[in-house]
Amino acid sequence: MLKCLSYTFFILYCLCPSELIGQNIISGKIYDLQKNPIELVNVLILKSYDSQVVTYGNTQQDGSYLLKTTEEGVLYIKFTLLGYASQTIQIEVKKGENTLPDIFLEEKSFELEGGYCSDRTSHIAT
Repeated sequence: MLKCLSYTFFILYCLCPSELIGQNIISGKIYDLQKNPIELVNVLILKSYDSQVVTYGNTQQDGSYLLKTTEEGVLYIKFTLLGYASQTIQIEVKKGENTLPDIFLEEKSFELEGGYCSDRTSHIAT
């Protein structure tokens, strides 16, 4: 009986893709304030507010993202994109699928500090 049970678990283990075992999925959508989806937003999962990156990804054309992690418990998720104010929120990751509420990013303009531009062309005598 024990031998039969061992073979059953071995077969089930071989049939399950290894990336699905112990993976938690975090998903959601990101929009601008006019409710337009934002593509290519950097989405980072952090262990603490200003800490080590657990995993990361980018939003798709429809503003959606899907990240996989083996981590559970309290984590932070940071959303960044040039031209928008960054946002960091605390999340509670549970086993399985974790769908987050929609995130709205506000456009943020920035000014470049004074710079130096030079025209370095060679003068060739002919």
